[in-house]
Amino acid sequence: ENMNQLPEISGTTWRPLAERDELALLAFELACSQVDGATKLRSLSEWQKVVQADEVVLRSQIAVNEAGDIVAAGWFEIDDRVDAVHAFLVERVHPDFRQQGIGVSLLLWLEAQAKQEMAKMANGDFGRLSTSRSQLLRLIFYDRAPDAIALFVQQGYERQYAEDEYLFLLERPLPFMESSPDLVWESWAPDNASDFYTAYRDSFATRTDKLMAADAWAHHFANPEDDEFQPDACQSCAAASRR
Repeated sequence: ENMNQLPEISGTTWRPLAERDELALLAFELACSQVDGATKLRSLSEWQKVVQADEVVLRSQIAVNEAGDIVAAGWFEIDDRVDAVHAFLVERVHPDFRQQGIGVSLLLWLEAQAKQEMAKMANGDFGRLSTSRSQLLRLIFYDRAPDAIALFVQQGYERQYAEDEYLFLLERPLPFMESSPDLVWESWAPDNASDFYTAYRDSFATRTDKLMAADAWAHHFANPEDDEFQPDACQSCAAASRR
């Protein structure tokens, strides 16, 4: 099988993403969510950012029909690190067109393109130090049909990390939680910010050997300059004797 050849899909044409595709991508993701789940649905503004990013558009291909509907979509992004070059692949097929080998063919095409680009970067020259770094193909995704993992494993990928997320509808009443009287609950504030990082560090120490540094974790998860961060909704507790 020619890995540089995109699969033929009757009634569709392959082309790169374009700025006019944000509505089609939104509809495409919603259609896929009916089978795969809807944990991480992008908004229209988020899809606009995707189609406006040159590093994505130049590494993308979508199959569209005459009406402009997306049947399959794939792209990759490169993370050029000091010790390695990572390619993050994204590929998805509309539920009506699955089980036809389109997903595998698209994945092989993405791999071939990503490998070529990674090889150029990995064998680059840093000043006077010529280096050859490792090259990794990676898939990071939310919401896929149950057979997706098996398909990727069959193609040679290894599951490295999985995470479940708990979602709670805010219009529902908060669940009652009775805690020990010797525990003190506090909302996030600058003077107790380190307690939240400590809770992260202690909780994740058994899950990974690459814990985030305190400043990086705070910037990502507890940044008071981020308009999405809600300090009042962030709670920590500690034994009263420790306060």
